[in-house]
Amino acid sequence: MKKFLWTAVILLAGVFTVSLLAVTFAQEQQAEQAPQEELEYSGGTVKSISDEQIVLTEQDAETGQEVEVAYKLNPGVELDSIGSLAEITAGTNVEIEYVVENDEKIAKVIGLDAEEAAQEGQGDPVKKCE
Repeated sequence: MKKFLWTAVILLAGVFTVSLLAVTFAQEQQAEQAPQEELEYSGGTVKSISDEQIVLTEQDAETGQEVEVAYKLNPGVELDSIGSLAEITAGTNVEIEYVVENDEKIAKVIGLDAEEAAQEGQGDPVKKCE
């Protein structure tokens, strides 16, 4: 009987320890996850593009005037309906999802304007630049 009780106590201690470790691990995982970035959206006609930035001619929502807006390009930018950044040229209509960091607009997703993508028959899944 004593052997049975000791076995039961050891098993319960083991279950408790494993449960505690699982909860601790889950809390650490949750703490390590970065908060979701809130993406903003814009679109316009490409004025220029380089390895570091893309400049769009957009219509200002407040004034209705055309303005030029620069977006920083990082190597990890995702491409939607575009095979590579080399396919984007001046005059291409694009849509951009971006974040603002330190007063700088950083492109996260770039895709062809929906009408332009339909005309070109593009519909590739989103790709990530490396």
